[in-house]
Order: sequence, then structure tokens, then C-alpha cells
Amino acid sequence: MTTGQCACKPGVIGHQCNRCDNPFAEVTTLGCEVTFNGCPKVFEASIWWPQTKFGQPAAVPCPKGSVGNAVRRWLPPELFNCTTVSFVDLRTVNEKPGPCGW
Repeated sequence: MTTGQCACKPGVIGHQCNRCDNPFAEVTTLGCEVTFNGCPKVFEASIWWPQTKFGQPAAVPCPKGSVGNAVRRWLPPELFNCTTVSFVDLRTVNEKPGPCGW
């Protein structure tokens, strides 16, 4: 039976072969390799997060279609500061003064 799934490198999982089956490993050209000096490079919330030292946050631009910066520590990413482009446009329209000047 053909599934359309490509063959991933050792330890790599996902339809796009972009995740490791081990949360302490990152995808490399050889497969998944465990990182010992920090949080691994990982694809989560539609963002490639860089490898970071333990205890240090990583801040990267929000996913496509939104503005702001997303933050990741050891826990799942925090997208609280990401705002969709359409909401930014709506906010700009609402901030224009009305016919009475407010």
C-alpha cells in the first residue's frame, strides 16, 4: 500500500519529516541527534525555533500572516504577542477619528 509518506531519517517523524520522536533531540542531516547543551532546534507552531541554552528564551518572528515576536522557553511556544495582519488592519481603522473627532 502506498501512503505518500516520504521515508524519514532515523528518529525523524511527521508528514514533512520535521520532528524528532525524542523531545531532547533535533533534526539534522543525519536524522535526530540529542542535544546536551540546551533546548533543541525544533519545528513547533509553524516556526523553526533555534537551539537555545537552558534557561534562555528564544524570540523569533511570529508565523506567516501575523506580526510580533513569539517566545519559547523549555515549555511549548508562547504566541501571545502574535497578532494577525487582518486584526492589525482593523485596529488601525478603529483608531482613526470619527466624524466627531474621537
